Formats: sequence, structure tokens, C-alpha cells
Amino acid sequence: MVIGTFGINESGIPSFEEIALMMVTENWIPYDNADDLRLITTLTQANQRFIKCLRYNLPSTVPTTSVLLTNKDKTATAMYICPASSTETYRHDLQALIENCEINSWQWDTGNEVLPKLPFRET
Repeated sequence: MVIGTFGINESGIPSFEEIALMMVTENWIPYDNADDLRLITTLTQANQRFIKCLRYNLPSTVPTTSVLLTNKDKTATAMYICPASSTETYRHDLQALIENCEINSWQWDTGNEVLPKLPFRET
């Protein structure tokens, strides 16, 4: 998906001022990387309800929730992905984020494990 801002100059010619590319799934859900795509695809195929959290202006060096799983029993689970390439600072900041989160948390350390058991019952 391409997004951007544009303007029209004094002679009436439109031009982009800023342009960005955003990767999206076949269902138009944005994702950050291959691991994020795998998690979203798994949740989508299992017919799970979730909210995709977006980084906006946060760099990839700052941990954030990837997906907020919204279960049918009205409980929510914040789902975090720890990339294999993450630094010790990133890992420390992610653990602090999880510890300060007031809802259930699930974490996938992509460098140490395949996709772990997901926090829902498959139907």
C-alpha cells in the first residue's frame, strides 16, 4: 500500500510531498516483518479477533505490542514479538513493558523458539 501527502503547485500540477510504502496482508492488515506476518496469518486462519497495533513514528528499536488478541470471553492478551536480532537493551525494555502491562501477555522470542502455543482454544 502506498500512502502519502501531496500538493498542487501554482501551475496546477499535483505532486507528492511525502510518500511511504506499507506492507499489508491480503486482508489489508499492516505488518512490520515476516514474524509479524506469521503471527497475523496464524490468528487470521484460526478466526481469532484481534487489533493490530501500529508503530506510527516508533523506530523498530523500541518494543511495542504487535497484536492485541480480543478473546470471545472478553479478556484481552497483548502479544509481543522479540526479534532474533534484538539487543540486550531491547530485551530489557520489552520485559519492562510486559511487567508493567495490566492485561495478559504472550511473548514470542523468534531467536529461541518456533511460534509458541497461542493463548486461545482452537474451535
